[in-house]
Amino acid sequence: MPPDSFWLAAHAHLDRADELVSLARAADDYQRPHFATALWYKAADAGHPDALAHTARHQDAQGHYTEAEHLARQAARAGNPDALLHLAWRRIDAGHHDQAARITHQAADAGHPDADHLLVWLAEQTDLPDTAERLRQMSDATPPDGSSHSEGSNSPGVSFAGKSTDTDGPHAAEQLAHTHHDTNALLQLAWLHTEAGNHRHAHTLAQQAAHAGNSHATHLLAHLQHPRPPHPPLA
Repeated sequence: MPPDSFWLAAHAHLDRADELVSLARAADDYQRPHFATALWYKAADAGHPDALAHTARHQDAQGHYTEAEHLARQAARAGNPDALLHLAWRRIDAGHHDQAARITHQAADAGHPDADHLLVWLAEQTDLPDTAERLRQMSDATPPDGSSHSEGSNSPGVSFAGKSTDTDGPHAAEQLAHTHHDTNALLQLAWLHTEAGNHRHAHTLAQQAAHAGNSHATHLLAHLQHPRPPHPPLA
């Protein structure tokens, strides 16, 4: 194991962000958290997106929520929006769904592939007006043939636009998903039904998506016991 003098010299003399990140990860592997944190923060100061994301999570764990969001937004602008979604999940776990929705909107704007899925979940579970409005705007931007929601698309599609206005809720969503041939929306509805404990109906929706040619449906069918979308990977 490298001695303390090695880590101190590395922190003092290294300036390249990629080298700092490599050593920060090495310090983590060697279970030297003090040096790892110092190296991560110096790499963040140098603008490395993974370091910004890492330090955002660290600040959040320390209870410094404002600074954590600031760093997460910086990371997103630098090309790594994972920290924003991580913070959103942390707010969900703490019961602060309004804060989670606000942060998830930012992650969606930054292009995180799972953010729209989480917005759908938040809209279905909490009826937050801003979240429902965003989903309705996504629907308004969708071509009638659903072409923007083919397999691999990250948008929740028209399927969830009726959340804020239709009392039928999921039934209207399913009708829209079928009308627009939106297999991703069917999968997202399957996730939502799993969350609600309706496993049989979730299985039916996932099978419909699979029969319509969505290759991700097989994976979802095998994991119906997972009630929510996965947390974003940690850097």
